[in-house]
Amino acid sequence: MGAYMLSFFTRRKASPISSNAAAGFFKPESPDALLSTSRRRQLIENIWQRTSLPREQFETLYMQAFKSYAALVQHLPASENHHHAYHGGMLDHGLEIVAYALKIQQMYLLPIGAPPESQAAQSETWSAASAYGALVHDLGKIAVDVKVELADGTIWHPWHGPLDQPYRFKYVKGPELTQEYILTHDLHPDTVKIYRAATKAYVSFFGECLACETTHRDMLEWHRSELARISKRSWNTYSSHLRTVFRYAMEHGLVELKVNPLKDTRVMPTKRPKKTIGNDVIVRARNWLRFLVQEELSTGKRSEITPAWFWLAVFETFYYTGIRLNALLCLRYENVDLGQRRIRVRGETEKTHREFMIPIPDGMMPHLVRVMDTAKKIGFSGTDQVFNINRFSGRYKREHMNSDQVEAMYKKLTNMTGTRMTPHRFRHTIASELMRQPERNIHITKNLLNHSNIATTMEYIELDYDLMREVMNERGQQQAKINYLVRPVIPKGSGPAAGSAGSRLSLVSGTEPQPATTETSEAKKADDKVAERLELMSTAPLINVSNSTPVSGHNELVTSHEAKAQALSLISDGPEMEYGFGELEDIGRWISEKAAGEIVVQIAAEEDTATISEGKASIQLPDGYYRIPWSSGSVK
Repeated sequence: MGAYMLSFFTRRKASPISSNAAAGFFKPESPDALLSTSRRRQLIENIWQRTSLPREQFETLYMQAFKSYAALVQHLPASENHHHAYHGGMLDHGLEIVAYALKIQQMYLLPIGAPPESQAAQSETWSAASAYGALVHDLGKIAVDVKVELADGTIWHPWHGPLDQPYRFKYVKGPELTQEYILTHDLHPDTVKIYRAATKAYVSFFGECLACETTHRDMLEWHRSELARISKRSWNTYSSHLRTVFRYAMEHGLVELKVNPLKDTRVMPTKRPKKTIGNDVIVRARNWLRFLVQEELSTGKRSEITPAWFWLAVFETFYYTGIRLNALLCLRYENVDLGQRRIRVRGETEKTHREFMIPIPDGMMPHLVRVMDTAKKIGFSGTDQVFNINRFSGRYKREHMNSDQVEAMYKKLTNMTGTRMTPHRFRHTIASELMRQPERNIHITKNLLNHSNIATTMEYIELDYDLMREVMNERGQQQAKINYLVRPVIPKGSGPAAGSAGSRLSLVSGTEPQPATTETSEAKKADDKVAERLELMSTAPLINVSNSTPVSGHNELVTSHEAKAQALSLISDGPEMEYGFGELEDIGRWISEKAAGEIVVQIAAEEDTATISEGKASIQLPDGYYRIPWSSGSVK
């Protein structure tokens, strides 16, 4: 008996389908003929023995299903190079799994927990259900993995009904490459869905074309076709994921390609509409939820969003943390540390597969404390879902809270505020608001959102045109900062021994003194003209007319704006001496009216204070300035 049973579940040696057989046409056979082989008859006999039905009922409940399945799958294999990779492998595989499923089903009394009399009455129903599910578990392969062509050139699909004319088939490589990549990488379920969607779009366009046969030109044609029905961003998502699959296939020798056919197929997407939520909208939504909380407390009745206190806690969690929806749903009681005021987000719940910590801010703390305290009273264990509305309210019957329930709450908030609100929009909002703060830090924002790179974070930050306008206005109101150095220039033919009598001044823009040269530029000529009007004392040090660091070797700095204005006005001599100072006219007027006899141009080494005479009165000067006699517009 053991050897007999073993024969049912021993796989026939898988042999690759020859290209000649795959290229030829197969004649459709009747279900009776397909099921008449000795191996299949033995499988059917074993299946019948595992039921408690008479032959007549078995024929109705089981054999009719087997015949319909056989008419549909005919001689198609279950795979190209793996299990049951031979002609008729799909039919054999289906029957084998039915026999195995019934063997396992006999180990259970279904439905679990029902009274014995109910279990006995429903026994054959559950057996049939198990058999049907096992029979069709791989049926999708003939719709996705295999391309079936009829003798008249048309493409057959399972929904067309049983094959009624000669056919041939060919395996499609694209899905297999994607499946290979998925199996060898630890991907988030949502990411797997994107890979499958991209592959489905690829197959719908290229049909039976093998992956190794697609060229860059083919991809460009597909790109043009897809943009007629999907957005540019969707195309970029498809192309980037499939580009990754092709790169993996090329690196591991799965396809013979020198250049990735999806290289340089990305297009510039249109600008997305603003994804942030305005502060006024957030305030209205928060106030409405608070009102519903008070309404439930005062009336004892359920509000529109119930229990309102729970949904307010969910709202504040998204607002303060920008956590992903899936991460919030996967938070467990043990992941929240109220003592340290931190939330641990597990890596398996994140797109980036990285675990990270979120600090609990003050505004969120009381809401989270209420959730945790209520969960503790109910009897939550460490592995229970923290945000589970189904356990906080007797209105719901689900075991776990899902994304549909959260999105339903935000849909009500959207209707109330008139602005689209989603959990993901809070991520854009918190990124934009953090980067408007005086202590803005892109790395803090990146880590809070758990992004892989800063470039992704930058895409979440919306431009604040009001803030940009403020900065531009402030810039326009600020006076230009000018940094000029006054240095002595030794005339030609004079050396250091020439003394102070031959010393002259030159005005140079910069942050440090420049050596004298013999340039003949207009600026140099202007400097010489200024220098000829000023005679310095022999001990005159070099000065910096600026608010910046003193010139090396000098320990005094001109800090008075008025004193700088005096010095600049003295050395300006008409249009040819315009150094970009918008206040020259005002400075010149001040000199003519106020500086009667003396003007400050230099740091004094001997005196701590000095004055400018103005009639009988005197003007007190800042420490470190001295007087130079001046009359009729010239220095004496």
